[in-house]
Amino acid sequence: MRKTFDPALQGAADVDWSSYAGKKRQLPWFLLAALCLARSGRKVFMHGFDGHTAGRLYTGAVLRELGLPPAESLGQAAAQLKTRNFAYVDLAAISPPLARMMGFKKILGLRSPAHTLARMLNPFGAPCLLQGIFHPNYMATHQGAAEILGERNMVVFRGEGGEIERRPGKPCETLGLRDGAPFEERWPPIMEEPRQLPDEAMDAARLVAVWRGEAQDDYGEAAITGTLALALKTMGAAADQDQAQALAVEMWRGRDRARLAEAV
Repeated sequence: MRKTFDPALQGAADVDWSSYAGKKRQLPWFLLAALCLARSGRKVFMHGFDGHTAGRLYTGAVLRELGLPPAESLGQAAAQLKTRNFAYVDLAAISPPLARMMGFKKILGLRSPAHTLARMLNPFGAPCLLQGIFHPNYMATHQGAAEILGERNMVVFRGEGGEIERRPGKPCETLGLRDGAPFEERWPPIMEEPRQLPDEAMDAARLVAVWRGEAQDDYGEAAITGTLALALKTMGAAADQDQAQALAVEMWRGRDRARLAEAV
């Protein structure tokens, strides 16, 4: 798959952020973490596949509601990365055959190896890969594949709903590569609360309200800063967990609340 990508597009992104799970219990707070990261000057490329499982809220649809429609090709995404540091492309625009295989989940009733493959594509050869999975047993597979592919800096962890999103009330066990060497690291919980209840409304408008400061959501903001901290440390922007979390909180508090779709 990587051999099919245009070599001229290599280096267009700083971070490869895959998003293939969809959310059904909590809003996709990770999107606000990604936009904060882009606002800081890092070029964040996100890719995913909408609609393979009924009853989930998918990234492409939410980004449209936020005023950030998906790019129609990798070339268009590269142009968006230059102008606003953020781009999202659906897998169907990257590889129609692979997207078709992703759709087999409706027939098989469970994910296939295509889900792991899609997460590992990294079309722009970004030096930092963030990987979210639901089943912890896949963590070693992702770490090992990244090492074989020659990746230098990546992290994989069990994110909320299988997305790249910290669960604030849970410890976060991670595997990854740092300068090409495998590592294992545990991040402590960010907040002490009973089990978080599912969000019954799943209204994407709440993401906008929290970004603008019109609504407060302790869980959501902890998920945002926790996810952002993990990304910053994986990129090498912070030396340790405490510094990463402090920088993430500073970035979140310093966001331009008046701008969301234009924030990048």
